[in-house]
Amino acid sequence: MKEPVYIIDGSGYVFRAYYAIRSLSTSKGVPTNAVYGFCTMLQKLIKDHQPKYLAIAFDTGRKTFRSDMYPEYKAHRPPPPPDLPPQFDLIKRLVDCFEIAQFAEIGFEADDVIGTLTRLAREAGHPVVIVTGDKDMMQLVSPEVSLLDELRAAKTGTELMVTPAEVKAKFGVMPDKVIDVLALMGDASDNVPGVKGIGEKTAIELIQEYGSLESVLNCAPMMKQKSRREKILQDSDLARLSKQLVSIDCHVDIEFDLANLENNGPNLLKLKAFYEELEFSRLLTDLNKPVAIAAQVLDPVGLNGVAHDAKRYLKPGEITGDPMLASYMLNPDAKHDLSALAEQYGIDNVNELTQLLEDKVREQGFWELYKNLEIPVENILAGMEQTGVLIDTNLLAQMSEEFGTRLKELEGQAYDMAGVEFNLASPKQVGEVLFGRLGLVSAKNSKTSQSTGADILEDLAKVHPLPKLLLEHRMLSKLKGTYVDALPKLVKPATGRVHTSFNQAVAATGRLSSSDPNLQNIPIKTEAGRRIRQAFIADPGCVLIALDYSQIELRILAHVTNDPLMRDSFVHEQDVHQRTASEIFGVPFESVSAAQRRVAKTINFGLLYGMGVYKLSETLGISRSEANVYLSRYHERYAGIFKWRDDLMNSARELGEVRTLLGRRRFLHDIKSHNRMLVARAERIATNTPIQGTAADMVKKAMIDVDAFLKVNYPAVKILLQVHDELVLEAPEGIAEAVALKVQQVMENAYALNVPVKVQFGIGKNWALAH
Repeated sequence: MKEPVYIIDGSGYVFRAYYAIRSLSTSKGVPTNAVYGFCTMLQKLIKDHQPKYLAIAFDTGRKTFRSDMYPEYKAHRPPPPPDLPPQFDLIKRLVDCFEIAQFAEIGFEADDVIGTLTRLAREAGHPVVIVTGDKDMMQLVSPEVSLLDELRAAKTGTELMVTPAEVKAKFGVMPDKVIDVLALMGDASDNVPGVKGIGEKTAIELIQEYGSLESVLNCAPMMKQKSRREKILQDSDLARLSKQLVSIDCHVDIEFDLANLENNGPNLLKLKAFYEELEFSRLLTDLNKPVAIAAQVLDPVGLNGVAHDAKRYLKPGEITGDPMLASYMLNPDAKHDLSALAEQYGIDNVNELTQLLEDKVREQGFWELYKNLEIPVENILAGMEQTGVLIDTNLLAQMSEEFGTRLKELEGQAYDMAGVEFNLASPKQVGEVLFGRLGLVSAKNSKTSQSTGADILEDLAKVHPLPKLLLEHRMLSKLKGTYVDALPKLVKPATGRVHTSFNQAVAATGRLSSSDPNLQNIPIKTEAGRRIRQAFIADPGCVLIALDYSQIELRILAHVTNDPLMRDSFVHEQDVHQRTASEIFGVPFESVSAAQRRVAKTINFGLLYGMGVYKLSETLGISRSEANVYLSRYHERYAGIFKWRDDLMNSARELGEVRTLLGRRRFLHDIKSHNRMLVARAERIATNTPIQGTAADMVKKAMIDVDAFLKVNYPAVKILLQVHDELVLEAPEGIAEAVALKVQQVMENAYALNVPVKVQFGIGKNWALAH
């Protein structure tokens, strides 16, 4: 089970906070009661639930589509108290200090934004917790979507998660019928008319008896009770209108990237300044000591945003310890920012906190990994962040124009194919065209969901050209917004370079990630991705060198499993996928077709991520029986791999953890769960961590060795980037080839396996040419 996404009803929070605390203001008379209450509520939520993904939705305070539909909608609501509106912008500044993603869309209410975020999070495979006390939100509840009503929880003294069973107990109907009840009973606070004279109790009884609003209206003429019959007949149109008014629109056009919802803790320095400005003395007392200690250390580069790691405050080479990394060694899945650690261990002094965590690292046997791998890597990353990489902004401006032109072309082609103009970025309108107007059907969609996710479009592209066009439009639009248009804005005027932030304690496998920009997500194999890499350039007189480990994860698989066929492929430098195809299909190595090699490649890599029969058949577009035959043959020929996996699972169940070859630990808390989905997820982690985690450790070891080698032999050469299994260097043009050959050897010998380790390299004036 993936981590839940928490979505806060920000507008509801504001009003609850305002009425919970009254008459609070600064010495200059600025009202702050709602801000203070909002802050304490937000802190409590984060403390109690530690959400990995968190978003807040707000109303825009303007008219919405419901007002156009029914001008009286919310027309009777009194204006907010005069001391509340001045606090709206302060609250949004507070949310910025916490670095929490916030959403608001003109023409829609926060409810619609929440509904859309919920749908998008569910399509990404994550359960959702909506933090709200609004009964209208009950319509969104499902087995994977629950409501957290903190006000009721505070009153009862117990946490209340509203599940489908809770909705049934509250409304007498399941969540999908809540809007039918609301449509009949109306809502005086929002001026939703409903049926005059029908209250909540009667509305529930009617929906329970007839099943839906439409059935109630259709059966009204036959109802025996005269007064009820006449009320419903008289206001049937208002009931239908009311259902539209209370129905949450889950297809608002929103820029959604799950990575942007990651909750990595507040920006401590900005939050401290904000508390000082608003004179929040108690909150300052809670925050001040760890911030003050961190702020005493000079920040010489000022390039990293507020990552909470030591390289934010210390120069390259000065980092000797870091509580974030020590915590990461102990449990990579936990939270590692200073405020969370200070609260967890009850220590608000950074030096004391570091000492405590390092003692635990020693006790649990991770000192070598921490002191000789993670800390040196952090010093290297600090230097890489300080150096940055040069960007060709003129090329990006040209690409932006080209991408924009192509997007317009795709839109015109899409209109022609659909026979109507529509918003290609709107999942709702795309769904209406594909499933309604064109009548396309995907077996991957459920009866109740008409998703337009990438997998659905890929499936539909087999029978119609429009879905393929939509996929290209979606890809180009994302790349244009995320990189082509965004990269020039990230260039630091003082250096003329982009300085990405490398995140060392985010991925539980040990892999590095990056942000502002996120370099890990630039497509590797597409022409558009190659074009973007062209914009990463070398200084005049220099070139870039890209060095990439070749099939490192499969080589590690051969090492840990000691499977004779897998090892033999690498020892004799065969094409491993061609060899696997030869084994599976029973044909000579030289006779393997491209299609057979593709099947083998899918199985080889799929094995690392727990791919089964269903996923294999789906990926290759073949029947399950055919996929089962391929996997059976693979199991037979590569028995050593499956024996290793069986032994690994037995150990994982016994110990509740797995480790990489270098000793990095990953806990498997759900490996003995009664929930089969959680067990399956834990088993995938158990298989993947020793492979991908070891690859991550090897790359870090290589970085340390390469950095040491360059400092002694080629001090003019700089490590600029680390992306997946690749290092990118910048070197004077005259020595580039010699440097590349030497660094290739260093990387290949960074960590010995029982199969050869190979590194490929390229040299060029830009990243694409060097790749």
